[in-house]
Amino acid sequence: MSMIDFEKEFLVLPNLNNLKESEIIRLKELCELRILELLDWQSTPEFIDLCSKYVDMSILLPFQLKTDEDIYDILKLIIFGYLANRLQLVKDFLNQHDLNNLDLDITEWNSYLFRQIFKAFARLVLFESKNDILSSINLISQLRVEQKQFEMSYLKKLEEEYKPSKALEIVSFYYFAKTVELLAQYLLESEIQNNIKNKISNYIDKAKEFASYSGNAMIELTYVYIKIFSFEFFKRNENHQKSIEI
Repeated sequence: MSMIDFEKEFLVLPNLNNLKESEIIRLKELCELRILELLDWQSTPEFIDLCSKYVDMSILLPFQLKTDEDIYDILKLIIFGYLANRLQLVKDFLNQHDLNNLDLDITEWNSYLFRQIFKAFARLVLFESKNDILSSINLISQLRVEQKQFEMSYLKKLEEEYKPSKALEIVSFYYFAKTVELLAQYLLESEIQNNIKNKISNYIDKAKEFASYSGNAMIELTYVYIKIFSFEFFKRNENHQKSIEI
């Protein structure tokens, strides 16, 4: 069987337990490419099934939380788990690990910023109580305080050739932070957030735009997924009346 035939067969009838790690990684990449092709048809069975397969493959791979690339992978796992209606499985998997155990160096402001926003997003999506949502908002608020102390010193120490791209990347992260904050506020106060959908859509578009200017293709693609996630998030919570207990 050729590799192409093998990959096609796998995507129809997966047998993950018989695959090597390198094969799972390769097929996960192919799965993501097909997900990208179907972004405009996210309610279709094929799209949902592909998101589900992505989750199945991801949780079989070694868990790492060392680099920014690792965090991008976990973000995608959370988003695709949400879109595939398999968020509980993702929660159970991530509960085996400590998402707070990130390597945080506040002097590396751009990486620190991204990692703290990731923590806020994860707490929002995986929340168990109102305290998790409030914690998400507090993380973003704390970043505003820290920004005044660490952003300029970080940019000043960079070599001149890297300053423009890193500054643009940081701006994109600020729009991402505002997106997470508004999503959290929506969960707490959905009945009074009349134009929050348009605001969030605009913030994500701006985040993606600045990520593109910065040359950070990974975060630019992540914002594509964040936007799809936000559409589904609103759809599921638009008329929710459930109380969120502390």
